[in-house]
Amino acid sequence: MNFTRRTLALAFALVLSAWATAPHLAAQASAFTPPTRPDGRVPITLVLTSGEGAPTVLRRAADVSRNVILLDSATADARQLSDAVFHLLILEAQDPQGQRRNNNAAQRARVAQPHPVYSWADEALARLRSVPPRPLEGVGRAGQRYRTIQIWVRPLRGMRR
Repeated sequence: MNFTRRTLALAFALVLSAWATAPHLAAQASAFTPPTRPDGRVPITLVLTSGEGAPTVLRRAADVSRNVILLDSATADARQLSDAVFHLLILEAQDPQGQRRNNNAAQRARVAQPHPVYSWADEALARLRSVPPRPLEGVGRAGQRYRTIQIWVRPLRGMRR
């Protein structure tokens, strides 16, 4: 009988501890939740534009919006967004200190390596299409407004430099 009580108490304690930590873990895993402390995720600003064609990746030296992905509002889909994010993460893995960043450099997202579509990509596009436009420093003409959201994505592991 004593063994049963201990087992039940231990099981109850495990359930309570899992319940208390699960929301925190789930929040940190989301691409849409900013980190509460440095966790190694790469911040990316997604920008919906008109007439840009293929997604464009900007790795800027500026402190604000260092990683920017420009997506065409007419053609953007989950595959294109995933390709652009994967391309940016490859660039980050090859140059983690950002020595090759340049405010004036833009690269079309071209990915030769197979990779899956990110599970959050459709939700990111839906959020991006629903936010009100706002100015974004260093993108387009002064005063021009874009739909933008910020995401945080885990870096790639095992990439050769």
